[in-house]
Amino acid sequence: FFSVLGSAESKPYKSRVYERVMLRLYQALNYLQLGEKARARAQIFKSRQAIEDSREIWKKELSVAREAMSKKGINLAGGVEAEETNPLREEFNKIKSMVPPNFPEFVNPAAVYLEALYFLRTGTQREDFEKAFFSLRQLVSLFPENQWIRDDFEQSKNPSTQKLSSTYVFFETGRAPVRIEKRFDLPIIFFANQSRIPYLGIALPTIKTNDMFMPFLTIRASNQNKPVRTKVIADLDAIVAKEFEKNYPVELSRAISGAMVKGGLQYLATDSVRSENDTTRVLVGVAAGLLAQMTTRADLRAWTTLPKQIQFAKIDTPEDKKLTLSNDGATFVEEVILKPSTTNLVWVRSISTHTPLQVVGIIPLDQ
Repeated sequence: FFSVLGSAESKPYKSRVYERVMLRLYQALNYLQLGEKARARAQIFKSRQAIEDSREIWKKELSVAREAMSKKGINLAGGVEAEETNPLREEFNKIKSMVPPNFPEFVNPAAVYLEALYFLRTGTQREDFEKAFFSLRQLVSLFPENQWIRDDFEQSKNPSTQKLSSTYVFFETGRAPVRIEKRFDLPIIFFANQSRIPYLGIALPTIKTNDMFMPFLTIRASNQNKPVRTKVIADLDAIVAKEFEKNYPVELSRAISGAMVKGGLQYLATDSVRSENDTTRVLVGVAAGLLAQMTTRADLRAWTTLPKQIQFAKIDTPEDKKLTLSNDGATFVEEVILKPSTTNLVWVRSISTHTPLQVVGIIPLDQ
C-alpha cells in the first residue's frame, strides 16, 4: 500500500543482483582470510546461484509488469522503444550507452575470477579443476587480450603441471554509481487512444557515475624489471548500468501504477466536494495535488560504497616477499609483506584520487 500510494522508499529494501554477488565475494574473502575454506567455498557457490536465480526472477517480474500494464491499456514496451523523441527514451538510451556490446547479464567477472583461482590454486580433485576451467573459459571470452587470464586458463587444462609461486593483487578503485531522481511527464504513447489520462507526473531513478578515482595501481617488486600496472577485471559502472537497463521496464511499470492510483484518488477527492463552495473545492484540490507531488519519489537506495572498478595484476612472487604499491604519481605508497605461500591474494582499496591506499587483506590462498 505504502509503496504504491506513498514513496517507493516506503517498502522494504530489496537488494540487487550485483549487490548480492559482491556481498558473497566479500564474505568469501573474509572466510579465506580466517582460514575457513569450507565456508569460503559455500559463498563462492552462492554467488553463482544468485545469478542463476535472478535470471528467472527477472523474467517473472517483467512478465507480471507487462501483463499489469496491458490490463490498464498501457503499451509498456512500445512506450520505451517508440521512435518518437521523448525524455524516457533518451534516458533509457543514455543508460544503454554505458554498457559495452555483448556484455553478459548479471555477471561480475571479479567474482568469477575469484572462483576460478580458488579451484585452480587449491584444487585437489578433477572436479575442482573442471570448475576452474569453466570459469576461466568464460573470462578468456570476455578478456581475450589479457595474458594473465590466458596463462591461468592454460594451467587449468593441465592441472598436473607444477604451480609457480604467484601473487594476485586486486585493486578496488573509486565509488560505484549513485542513483539520482528524475521527474517525467508520462507520454501519451503509453496509453490506448481511448484513454482519458494522457499525462501524469512520475519519478524514476537514473544513475550517475563517480569519476574521481585512481586509474590503476603500480606494483614494484625485486624480480620485476619494470613496474606492473593493474588491469580492469570488473567495471561496476557497466555492471550496474546493465542491470538497471534490464530492470527499467519493471521500475517504469511500478511508477506508472503509483501515478495512476494517485490520479484516481485525486479525482475521487475533488469529485466528492464538487457541490461545495469554491473555497472548499480549491483547498481539497490543492491538498490532494500537494500530497501526490510529495509522495512521488524514486527509490534511490543502493550500496554506494562499492568500488567503481575492480582491477588486478598477476606477478611471480619475489624471493624477499616484498611488494611496493603506489598510484601513478607515487603520492600514496604502501609496502606489503607477503605470506609464505604458493599463492597470495592482496586486496587493496582506494576511494578516490585524494585518499590513501588501504591494504584490506593479504590472503595465503593455499595454506
